[in-house]
Amino acid sequence: MDEFKNITKTSSVVKISACLEKIFKKITESREKKISEQNIKEIEFLKTQCKSDIVQLSLLSSQTFVRLVEGGVLDASNVLTMLISMLPNSSPTQHTTITEGIVSILLLGLKRKVALLKENEKFQCQFGLKTQQHPLITLLQSSAVNMNDVANKIVGICNHHDQQVKEHSVEYLRPVFLYILCNPQTLPDSKTIWTGLLSLSKTNHSAKQLVQEIFSWCKFNSSTTCLFSSILLIEAIEHCLNCNDLTTVIDLCIFQALIVNNLTKYGIDPRPSLHCLLRVLHNTREHTVNHYNVLLILLAESLHLLSPNYLHDLLRIIAFIVVQECCGNQYILNMCLDGIIQWMSQTAFIPAEGLALAHQVVRKILARGKETQSVETTKVRTSDLKPAEVRYFHPDIAIAFDLAKLVESFDESEFKDVFTFVDALNVKANSMFCQRLHLFLRALFLSQEPSVDCWFKIYEAILEIIKVNGGIAYDFLMTYIFKLAGEQQPEIQMELLRGLPSFAVSKDNIPMILNTIRNLTIENATFCMDLYLRLWRIEPRTYPFLIKLLSTPQKDNNKRWEFEIAKTHTIREICYEKPTQHGSDLVSHLSDTLNSCTDDAGDLATSHALDAIVALCDSHTVNIISTWRVLSTKFRHERRPRALKSLYRFFAHIPLLHTPTLEYEQLVDEALEQLWSTVSRSDSESELVREALAALKNFEIGSLLSMRHIPMQYRQDTPGVREYVGGREVVDLQQEMVPGEVWVHLLQKIRPECGASAADLIAHHIYAEINGYRSGVYRLPEGKPEPRKLQGLFPQSPLRAVVNYLVGQSRFGDHVTEPHVVTNALRAISKKFPKPIPPLDWCFLHGFFHLSFEARKYCILIAKNQLLHSGTARRLLENFLVDFEPNCFEEDLLLLFSLLPEISNGISLQILKSFAEKIAIYSFKESQLSGFTEGCLFEKFIDSVKYIFLGKCDIPEVLDIFTLIIERYMDSMDLDSRLFERYTEVVSVLHPNSIDGLTSPANWWETPIGKLKKATIIRCYLVLYNTQLPNPLKWLTPIIDAYSTRREEQPFFFRHLVSTLYAFNSDEQSCQWIMEMFLQIQALLAESSNKEKLDKVLYLLDIFILAVVVLSGCAVLLGNLDSIATQRKDRFALFPESLQFLCEHVFWKDQEAKIYEFLYNLYKNSAIPEVYAAIFKNAIICSRNKTYFDNKGIWTKYVGMRK
Repeated sequence: MDEFKNITKTSSVVKISACLEKIFKKITESREKKISEQNIKEIEFLKTQCKSDIVQLSLLSSQTFVRLVEGGVLDASNVLTMLISMLPNSSPTQHTTITEGIVSILLLGLKRKVALLKENEKFQCQFGLKTQQHPLITLLQSSAVNMNDVANKIVGICNHHDQQVKEHSVEYLRPVFLYILCNPQTLPDSKTIWTGLLSLSKTNHSAKQLVQEIFSWCKFNSSTTCLFSSILLIEAIEHCLNCNDLTTVIDLCIFQALIVNNLTKYGIDPRPSLHCLLRVLHNTREHTVNHYNVLLILLAESLHLLSPNYLHDLLRIIAFIVVQECCGNQYILNMCLDGIIQWMSQTAFIPAEGLALAHQVVRKILARGKETQSVETTKVRTSDLKPAEVRYFHPDIAIAFDLAKLVESFDESEFKDVFTFVDALNVKANSMFCQRLHLFLRALFLSQEPSVDCWFKIYEAILEIIKVNGGIAYDFLMTYIFKLAGEQQPEIQMELLRGLPSFAVSKDNIPMILNTIRNLTIENATFCMDLYLRLWRIEPRTYPFLIKLLSTPQKDNNKRWEFEIAKTHTIREICYEKPTQHGSDLVSHLSDTLNSCTDDAGDLATSHALDAIVALCDSHTVNIISTWRVLSTKFRHERRPRALKSLYRFFAHIPLLHTPTLEYEQLVDEALEQLWSTVSRSDSESELVREALAALKNFEIGSLLSMRHIPMQYRQDTPGVREYVGGREVVDLQQEMVPGEVWVHLLQKIRPECGASAADLIAHHIYAEINGYRSGVYRLPEGKPEPRKLQGLFPQSPLRAVVNYLVGQSRFGDHVTEPHVVTNALRAISKKFPKPIPPLDWCFLHGFFHLSFEARKYCILIAKNQLLHSGTARRLLENFLVDFEPNCFEEDLLLLFSLLPEISNGISLQILKSFAEKIAIYSFKESQLSGFTEGCLFEKFIDSVKYIFLGKCDIPEVLDIFTLIIERYMDSMDLDSRLFERYTEVVSVLHPNSIDGLTSPANWWETPIGKLKKATIIRCYLVLYNTQLPNPLKWLTPIIDAYSTRREEQPFFFRHLVSTLYAFNSDEQSCQWIMEMFLQIQALLAESSNKEKLDKVLYLLDIFILAVVVLSGCAVLLGNLDSIATQRKDRFALFPESLQFLCEHVFWKDQEAKIYEFLYNLYKNSAIPEVYAAIFKNAIICSRNKTYFDNKGIWTKYVGMRK
């Protein structure tokens, strides 16, 4: 080895080769002697020569290792590992020479692998991007790598003189191509490699497939990767055009349209891509037009993103399709129209040529919209576009395909398909996905075709989206104004104007909204008052504009009252919402209204003004005493009904604003005088009397209401403090407490139609009385029966007086002289009070049972209220239930239905059971005879049973009685009947154990399909309305298990699962449910050799896919939810984009790593059929731009994944 010391940089290659030949021979001899590699010192020496500073020596040393491998002297893998290990500390020159050795050894390995292939066996590269990393990738990761050199070697391998190497080179280098061209950190000088790959794709099918795969994995979530992908795409399109591969060109041009949008987001000039796109359209126009609708959807979004300087280039493309080719569905054309409308207010920024094109496109679209028949020269059918591999390159492309197919499926003669689609949108539950569709909804909004009902659905959906996204509100306002300007239907015009203030959620819209309303004010100030009010509610800073209109006098006398009503209504609403902030500004306007609106035409305006004043008094903005001082003279002789009602509401607020002053007492006296005057006058309208009685409830006896306020007719023959002056009896009107008999007189002397309101007033005072009772009034001497009268109460007690009156009347039996008075007296004490009525013998109530249904109802209510506290009340009710015959009076039966939840706790179990079964059997038979019509008796019965379980009944025996009754009828009603819907509601409130016994197939002796279907409906209902389980979706577990072996019945279950998940509104619980399903699937996959277990896995995967599609909101893209349940192909097609959208939801985002890892493992599992594996791979491709995939350790695992 000494001769190597004489080698210098000027030494000839021949001399160096001679020296290395000796080393070669020594290593060969040593290996022939079976000496292990690590003991051969020449190998170590040769390694040092590989890192020589003399280039030729370094290169020839590496090639010597190649010869040793080729001759079988050294193991290829060992030498490869050794050479790779030298790279980290190598100089650039050494790196290049060692690389030569690595590539040569790799070629040797490739030749040997290919030579060993059997007939029809397909070669597959053994290396990957991460696991068993390709040596060239390891080489590329070195800091000293010479990219040009590596590119040169890759091109050399692809164009190798050995035909077998050339044929399999693309597959062998597949991981390297993917690493270089799909790297989130774009590698320098990689375009050379791309150009070489494109050249190969002309003749090499593997290269052509790899080009498509690279596009499916390339990222464009940063400015660098986006620009790089755009450059690759343009070159690929030009290449395919030269090769006349138009099918691939069309696929790539759709991808190009998406890239344009992303270039714009990163501020990169998109014109090269736009020019390329236009060239494609010109070159492929004779080939197919089926991609036009998809392109227009993507380009419509570009109109909202592009700088005006680039609009001309974009509009050339749109004009080519719309004007020149006369293609495009009307709804999709409206998406383009919407985009162009946005620039109407900013035309100064658009070049003249761009404006001319915009006018052409708009005129064409509007002309098409007015035509009754479509004039498309060629029908666009997106579903015929093959192979459409680009669909899953990005969720926006997938949605474009889905929307294009959706609108093409709409029946042009009818609009029920549009209505069905919009009706299926669940904006409140899935606003995130609906926001993604906002451009399409805006297109529907612009359409003239849909019916008014359908249009209103669209309009409501857009307004809901605007509420949660102010950015969309700003963008949409111009379109909204455009629609408003061209709308001919008055109904829609009015609704559009009313919706205008909604756009104030975006502050930038306010000037345009104000300007629009200001222009309308000249013609219709009244309507604009409402618009200003709506605007103020959204943006309080617009209040000055509202107050300015309020201050503007109405010059047109014909519209004066209309304006006054609108004005006072507006003032009232402001006073309700912000009285302290603006109330003082409005007092003068209220005063003007009250002074001017004095005739009958001003009744409503006066009423509104008074309501506003009440709000100001409640907020202490104005003083109620000084206010009344001004108002009293105006309203002392008021006779207008609306004004009087508002005045009485004003009086009702006086007790709530108590101040200890003489003026306040005078105010109280005046209010009570007017209220009692209305009640006592025979000429008062009944409605006003009832309003006055309602106002009197707020004046408590003793504190504000005293004997002197009671009209003479109600205090005649009333026992009180008496004195005799000149032989005449005088009642002391200053006594504080009003004798209870006054209230009985009120019932006796008030007109019958107002008796119920009088009873409610008395009940209010009884409520206050009972609320103040101490325990002493409930004490009953031991052994003594309940008293017949309430003698223990204070003499002025309203309750005592009413009960004494009823006891006295009960002796007349069926010959009561004042039936309506007795009925109202019973009503007064039948209310639910905070405490029970003191001990009383309630047997006297029996005398009123036959008086009337109303009287009997109040008697039963009284007994029910006293049930737990009075033995006589309990006996009275139990006797009634025992003797009750359901076929007598239906109103009695309905009353008892309504009382079931309350009486169940208080009567004996035997009586309750007998009564419950009796009415259940009767109501079911009667309902059966009537065909179980809506609102039938049995429906009302089970509805009352529901409230037993929802109420406070905690007696297990009672609950068991009704549980058994409910369980008995499950098989007795039709699956799709309304009655079964109500039955489902009842089952949902049973105890979980009872629900399981009734609806869990695992607990049945047999599983008839009818019963299973009913259990399915019940458990789906439980998911939405029963919260007894931590995760309501777990109610589905027994049903999921039951259908796993019933393939023919699964569509029924899937239909109900779809509707349930569609209405389910908890991302956290749905995510948790899916994560638990993952664990179940993984456990079953461990035994995938068992066919039954594998079938269960595939069934659960179907549920997982269905759930993702529905929960993401994408299910609506099929037009109706039924397709998701019944068409596996459709839900599989939607799954990739659905998963990407769903993983943007809060709780799902936290689990996305687990989800993608799960899909990866499923894809790799050989037991999973290809149809499932393909959509899982597409789902990962569709989501590849997520930040999760940016991590080096992550993306190298997923990119290029294959089985």
